[in-house]
Formats: sequence, structure tokens, C-alpha cells
Amino acid sequence: MTKRDFLYTLESRLRALPKAEREETVAYYRELIDDMTEEGLSEQEAVARLEDIDLIVGRILGEKGAQSGETPSHKETPQPVAGSGRGCLRALVIAAVALVLITLILSYAGVAVVGRVFDRLDEQILSGNIELPEEEMASSIDISEEGVEIRAGDFELSVSESGGVKINGEKVDDMQIGGLTILSGDPDDLTAEHLLGEIDPAQVRELDIDWVAAEVAVEAWEGDVIRIAEWSAAPLDDGHYGRLLLEGGELSVDYAKGSNGKNLPLKKLTVQIPADIELRSLSVDTASGGVSVIGLNGGELDIDTASGGVAVEGEWADCSVETASGGVVLAPGSDFTLTFESASGGLHTGDHEIVRKGKAYISGSGKNRIEVDTASGGLTLK
Repeated sequence: MTKRDFLYTLESRLRALPKAEREETVAYYRELIDDMTEEGLSEQEAVARLEDIDLIVGRILGEKGAQSGETPSHKETPQPVAGSGRGCLRALVIAAVALVLITLILSYAGVAVVGRVFDRLDEQILSGNIELPEEEMASSIDISEEGVEIRAGDFELSVSESGGVKINGEKVDDMQIGGLTILSGDPDDLTAEHLLGEIDPAQVRELDIDWVAAEVAVEAWEGDVIRIAEWSAAPLDDGHYGRLLLEGGELSVDYAKGSNGKNLPLKKLTVQIPADIELRSLSVDTASGGVSVIGLNGGELDIDTASGGVAVEGEWADCSVETASGGVVLAPGSDFTLTFESASGGLHTGDHEIVRKGKAYISGSGKNRIEVDTASGGLTLK
């Protein structure tokens, strides 16, 4: 297993934890792997020296459960399924297939997975409630230019390239599976604007965006306030509005006011920031949809999307981009140190004069740090 695969799986299976705790854990194991590779080990050798990922996830979730007053047994890793003798492997394979399945749907069909999909999947896997054979799951996915078809026994789900969803041959506008809501829709139809708010930029040092589906666009503008708006196919009612929270200089933007994530419409987000404002940090975390940050400079920029392209124009002291599916285009100025990892995707440096040192690509003084990690998609520098 590569470093990217290990960290992606770890982060995905810890979705039940708060974002800050997930990031801290992933950063810890990233540093462990980096330390070992600097000593001469390959990524695969370094990962192999770590504790089994099932044990890591079980221990961390168990510790958090104990701290919150839950009994440790509630968070233990699943026991082997009777008769199989491969319970841990089975759980890991099903977890991987489930995550790949979601990524495929998002990538090929533009479908919004609404609610805490990864949380629910992990809960079902860890509790042993998912009992689908690996072989049946692996042979049930059919991908073509027209879309994706998924079959499991008598159940058939198809998602077309245009975003249409059918269950057992019948078209549906949305569907409920195990309490999850999956909505289909056309991002080009999101023309109804709802203004979430206009904020005095003097009150904002950090911006944290937690979105679910459709485009997130953050851009500089000539106005003197931070203007935040969401866009949908039809006017929203109060229960479907996003949420703003300003506390201690940190402005948080959430997809919905409620926490259950059910029956939510597809929405894109626009955030306009005065061009002369430099944020200390900007974080964008979204499940599906492109992310763009244009015309802004600042301290720390962190973008994480499961499916969708990323475009950044501006200089950030510390820029991190991670996407499971989608190309990345950066216009970072002339002074940066870049590290780039991709399972499938090339690096195009454009007109930049690059000096390579080990895994790092250095331009100019190299003062700004850029880290890009993609599972599928290249990186283009402008």
C-alpha cells in the first residue's frame, strides 16, 4: 500500500471524528511515513512497518468512544464473520469498495451524496452490518461513457452521465438507502440566489467552508464586505439554508443548518472577498464539485474534495490540495516548493523554471510551500 492509499483510507474511515482530529491523526502518520522514507525505505516498506490500519482505526475510535462516555466495545473493530476466517480483511475490502463506489458515482455522474455518507458507511462497516460478499461487489460495477450501473443481487442502481438516477429500471428524483439521501440534478440549473450574509472583513481572519455538492467559488472582488451566497435550482425554504457562524475571528460556512443531512437540495456556493484582504487561513472541504480560489493571497490554504477539479490563482504561504478525482490548475507566482503525488496524472510546469531536489520541485526562492495529492488527475502550473 502506498502512502497516499494508506492516508486516504485512514482519513475516510475516521470520518466519524471532528475534522480537526482527523487532520491531526493523518498528519501524524504522514510524518511517520515521511521520516521512514527519508531514511531510505520505500513508501510501501514504510507503510508495512506501521500497525495494521484496522487496529489503528479501532483503537482511535475506541479511545474517542471511551472519552465520550461510550462503552469501549461499541467502537471495537469487527470480529471475523462466522465461517469466513477473514473478518478484518473482509471489512477492509468492503470499506475500500464502498469508497471507490462513491467516488465513481461522483466522478462519472455528477451526483450529490447528501449527508454524512462516509460516516454512515464506516459505522455500518465497523458494526458488521454490511454483509455483502467481496466477489459480488467487485463484479457488480459497470462503467461506460453513458454512466455507471451497480448491481447487487436483485438490486440495480444506474446513474447516467447526465445525472439521472434509476432504481431497478425506474427513474427517481432522489433516493433513500439506509437513511442516506442521494439527489440528482444539473449544476447548470442552479440560478436561484440566496444571500447568506455580508460580513465585515475586519472581523474575519480564518474562513472554514464545509460543503457537500456542486461548485465552491471563492474569489476577490471590488466590494468592501465578504459576500456569501448559495445558488439552487429553485428558491430555498428556511430548512434548506446554509449556515454562517462567526466566532473568535473564524467564519464557518456549512451546507445546511440541520445536522441530519436529509432531503437537501443541490447548491453551489460563492464567496466574494475584498481583493486587499489576506486571510490567515482558508479551508474548503467538499464531497462533490469543483473548487476555485481566484485572485486572493494569504497564509494557509487547504482544499479537500472527493470529486471535482481545483483551480487556485494567488500566492499562499502554505497551500495543500487533495482530490480523489479531478485535475488541479495552480497559478502560484514564481517562488514555491512543490510536492506532487498522483496515482494517475502528470505534472505540467508551463513556463516556470523548475529545479528538482528529491521529491520537491523548486521555483525561485521556494518560499511558499505547495502540496498536491490526487488519485486521478494531473497538475498544471501557470
